Amino acid sequence: MNPPTQSMLLIGPMSGAGHRLRRLVRELQGDGPLNPVTVIVPTTYVALTMRRSMGRDGIANVRFTTISRVSELLGAPALSAKGLRPLTPLMESAAVRAVAVEATGALAASTDHPQTHRSLKATFRELRSASDAALDRLGVGDGVPAETVRLFRSFRENTKERYDREDLAVSAADSLGRGATALLAEMGPVIVYLPGELSPGEHKLVEALARLSKCMVMLGSTGDDGADGPVNELRGRLATVLGVPETWQTADTAVESSLLVAPDAHQEVRATIRSLVKAAEEGVHFGRMAVLYRTSEPYGSLIAEELGLAKIPISGPDTTSLAQRMAGRTLLGLLKLSDSDLAREDVVDLLASCPVSSPSGSDGGLRTARWDAISRNAGIVRGIDQWRERLDRYRARLLDLSRRSEEQGETEEAQADVMREDANEVHALEAFIESLDVRLKAPDDGSTWGEFSDWAHGLIDGYLDHDAVTSDSESAAEQRVNDILAELAGADDVERGPALSVFIHAVEEALQESLGQLGPTGQGVFVAQLGSAVGLEFDRVHVVGMVEGAMPPKTRDDPLVPDRERRDAGGEAAGVPLQSGRRARERYDYLAALATAKRQVLSFPRADLVGGRAQSPSRWLLEEASRLNGSSVFTSTLFDLPETPWLVRIASVQASFEAASQATPADVHDYDVESISRWTGANRSMRRHPLAQTTVLARALDLERGRRSRTLTSWDGDVSTAFAAGSGVDLTRRESHSATSLERWARCPFSYFLGNVLRIGKLDRPEEVASITALDRGSLVHDILEQFVRAVIAAGAVPRPGQPWGDEQRAVLFDIAGRAFRDAESNGVTGRALLWRLDRADIEADLETFLEEDNSIRARFGASPMAVEARFGMGDAGERGGWRPATIEIEGVGELQFRGMIDRVDAAPAGDELLVLDYKTGSSGQYGALKNDPVDRGRRLQLPVYALAAGGASDGATTVRAAYWFVSTRGGFKLVPESPVSLDELLGEFRSAVATIASGVHRGLFPANPGKDSRRSFENCGYCDFQSLCPSYRDVAWSRKRGDERLAAYVDLLKEEGAGS
Repeated sequence: MNPPTQSMLLIGPMSGAGHRLRRLVRELQGDGPLNPVTVIVPTTYVALTMRRSMGRDGIANVRFTTISRVSELLGAPALSAKGLRPLTPLMESAAVRAVAVEATGALAASTDHPQTHRSLKATFRELRSASDAALDRLGVGDGVPAETVRLFRSFRENTKERYDREDLAVSAADSLGRGATALLAEMGPVIVYLPGELSPGEHKLVEALARLSKCMVMLGSTGDDGADGPVNELRGRLATVLGVPETWQTADTAVESSLLVAPDAHQEVRATIRSLVKAAEEGVHFGRMAVLYRTSEPYGSLIAEELGLAKIPISGPDTTSLAQRMAGRTLLGLLKLSDSDLAREDVVDLLASCPVSSPSGSDGGLRTARWDAISRNAGIVRGIDQWRERLDRYRARLLDLSRRSEEQGETEEAQADVMREDANEVHALEAFIESLDVRLKAPDDGSTWGEFSDWAHGLIDGYLDHDAVTSDSESAAEQRVNDILAELAGADDVERGPALSVFIHAVEEALQESLGQLGPTGQGVFVAQLGSAVGLEFDRVHVVGMVEGAMPPKTRDDPLVPDRERRDAGGEAAGVPLQSGRRARERYDYLAALATAKRQVLSFPRADLVGGRAQSPSRWLLEEASRLNGSSVFTSTLFDLPETPWLVRIASVQASFEAASQATPADVHDYDVESISRWTGANRSMRRHPLAQTTVLARALDLERGRRSRTLTSWDGDVSTAFAAGSGVDLTRRESHSATSLERWARCPFSYFLGNVLRIGKLDRPEEVASITALDRGSLVHDILEQFVRAVIAAGAVPRPGQPWGDEQRAVLFDIAGRAFRDAESNGVTGRALLWRLDRADIEADLETFLEEDNSIRARFGASPMAVEARFGMGDAGERGGWRPATIEIEGVGELQFRGMIDRVDAAPAGDELLVLDYKTGSSGQYGALKNDPVDRGRRLQLPVYALAAGGASDGATTVRAAYWFVSTRGGFKLVPESPVSLDELLGEFRSAVATIASGVHRGLFPANPGKDSRRSFENCGYCDFQSLCPSYRDVAWSRKRGDERLAAYVDLLKEEGAGS
């Protein structure tokens, strides 16, 4: 074999590049199989793959490296000797931010925005290769391009004490020119393999190698003129040094290509994995397969997750960023807290999503769920003062409640113990928050980067639970996070005096880098973006996500230096990249990826389920479809093509199961689903399938059949079987009930079951409100009126019927209101100050109107207030004015007792007539049915219950009437019913409704009744905490179930509700 005697340029098809490389190495080694050869490859993945491949072929002593590593090896010593330091990405970003503040003109308004910094950084990198003449032409004028060039030159001046990749390449070339005989001898002949594109400095380095040593440059072509444009341009530049290129050809081996159309990305990946498993069964090693994509979302994580579930080995770059690792996630969570004034949700998110420990190490573990509940119940939103005040108040409330509950016998001793434990837990939470507040105090804006870095180091050291960082990848990530903070400490010579927000943005940007690999290269399916596959060799390659707009991606003109300006400055020839060059490189990466294997599968998903939109196939996929079809294929015709072996179309998820029966299952789950699909496809009952005998599938089939049936089942509200076993709810055995709990069953029995039987409740999340909520406003008005009427009763200053309230009583009312307003403000429920002033004025106006309307009511009914907030059935009968429970005997049910609190009871002077008033602060619109039905189908039980309680507590009252009083402008200060209804009039309908409710509860019947269809939801669902648990077809389900004869009494109670209710 005669080795080449001089440097040379080679070019040929990408598909034969690997074979030609191995032959060239043998030629260069000649008769000395251990003679050194150095191969400069495009990526480390090519280095690992080729090293293993040549090792199998018996080729030895070949060093594989990248051009950046060669530049560093040859060029870094000279630059370091001059006192220069590397311009790392962190320092580069800092330098960009430093010059951004100098911007003038149109850029001045956004100099502190991170997106501006990212745009400047990207443009600066592209201008790095531009000639001085091109920069001069771009710098003419006063527009954005000229300002960008000015900032770029300032950036270069500010970073002149640091060197970048281009500087390294130039220095390496210069070092060769000064003589590097020993190093060149150690390297041996050099092969630059598939460089793709070379910067001016790298081009200079290759020229230097060619002049001083044997340097072979291998360029790969795709056969596409557009894609090969940059390669041909590089060939022309290198030919001046290396001479006329030698070409290589590849064996005319047939390429087997096929297309896959899937309903969505998930099914696309599942079908791809089935194909990989089938190939493995046929003898193809997983390390000889690749799945490539262009966009990381959703494919970067989706493919890795699905391969992991299928237990298939995987290799390639790990797309998990440092920000997603334990250390990075914890640091970012702490930094976010420092900038959010200890927002409660951010504190809980940190505890729940990060491995956090207490700096004291004495807490025995942080109780995230409990602290979440405590801070929520305390009503905390943000701010250390709020944490302190509201936790102290909540702790005192817990201790007081546990004490009073025990004294009054209202709760079990165990429940009182739980309250005391929660009070102690409040103390632990307070200690943690106090420590957190101290440690989160960042250095002042304008401090040094070193001070910010030391502070961030302290946060990681103090709060990251190092015992949880057990895997090698997480440990490496933690070390890298610490290295980043250490590097940021040296940024003062590039960017001085950062603010906290700048430091946080710098850390966030730095933590976007990923670390490590998914697995050993060559031992698992290679998963990566298209560009990472150039120069690799596989037996089978799948290209997924071939969606128009994503592959190729939409190209956007640079807003800082548009293509028009770049072309005028000389374009690519002057070192200024153009959009056309980017498009050519995208095309080149795609075709080069296809050239890595003889078996190719291209696929695209028809729908984006996350975005909820249809997708069109990439024009590159249509191009391949046209080649395979022998005539043009368009988006409109792709789905109408006749059945053909090269096209697999999966129309739906169900169709994917049928497709699985024609392929090899991806995993055990896939096998099970495919087995069921074949079974049912043969018209056999799924219930007879062996898998249907297992618990999960059998219960799923029971659920489906039960919910589709016309009788209530255990899957939609019938728990009678469980109740019959002794765990039922007998309302007569309970000490007392509230009226609202029984009203809940009348509206929707399923809601009652979840809330009152299972005791499930909605978790409120305190939040910073713009204005006071309707609930808080109602509570505030109730409290004011209760305190006012109680005060005048205690002072003996209640006017007689017909006598108006006086100025003295008015002063008492507004003094009480003022104190209540201040309490509400301190509790943080009033919202923004301006809106609160308006809301407060409205409430004050309503209080004025209340006094006037109350004069009329007292005159009309000849009664005056005798009691407010009258408690009954609360276990304190006879104590502090507490009344006995309201009691009623229900035929067929037994005696029921009720508890509650009546807003107000008025009495006639003789005491023989009582008027029960229940305050409402909202609209009266939903109470219209009371005109014809005093209990509104069981949904309004407060009036009869309150009337019973008031009558039972009175010695001489012969008449008890009750009404809702809407004490607001919104409610029109109406009485509903307009003529308060008497207890005698209420009892008949009340007994009937309660009998139906009690019987339904006792029998375990809890159907979901959505009520009538309304504009936005269903009548009973609009404010229901559980509506997300019910199906969207809830009205259809109820229309089926309402015919169950066991629900006849409930359906009768609904009366005039339509069939859809």
